[in-house]
Amino acid sequence: MNDNRARFLEALKTKYAYPDFPKPGVLFCNVTELLKEDGFLAHFNGCVDQLRGSGDFDCIAGIESRGFIWGGMAAARLGVPFLVVRKKGKLPGEVFSYTYDTEYSRDTLEVAQADFRHPRRVLLVDDVIATGGTLRASAHLVRSAGSEVAGVFAILQIPGLGDVSEFRTVRTVL
Repeated sequence: MNDNRARFLEALKTKYAYPDFPKPGVLFCNVTELLKEDGFLAHFNGCVDQLRGSGDFDCIAGIESRGFIWGGMAAARLGVPFLVVRKKGKLPGEVFSYTYDTEYSRDTLEVAQADFRHPRRVLLVDDVIATGGTLRASAHLVRSAGSEVAGVFAILQIPGLGDVSEFRTVRTVL
């Protein structure tokens, strides 16, 4: 592990970890706060640059809500379209919907049908991969829209919590 990754992981554990949030027994690591760390954005951009030219994807879909931050920045840097995976009732017009169980509750995600008028190769982006449930639900939506999930990009994957082996590529910043 390079020095920057180790430094950012240490900051995440020591400065941006919140025990018992959002419920008792959960340790929430707020990766968005890493944007305050000197050099993190450059490190993130370096990881995004490694995605350039792979030809695997033609757009990025950010998963609500922190995936909007990371996915939007990645899409802007790479010059590709940015789509959103939203919670139920947040998108106008016709949508594709999928209801699934999360670690904490039952939830529904949606994507705009207009975003999928033709097949796409989508890179899904989120902040943290934990159990993988929201990621799998997002992938289901993309596939039900007639498109392909080209891969996954996240800031952090928590090992041992969920299986993401169905995805061709999973890349993380940390």
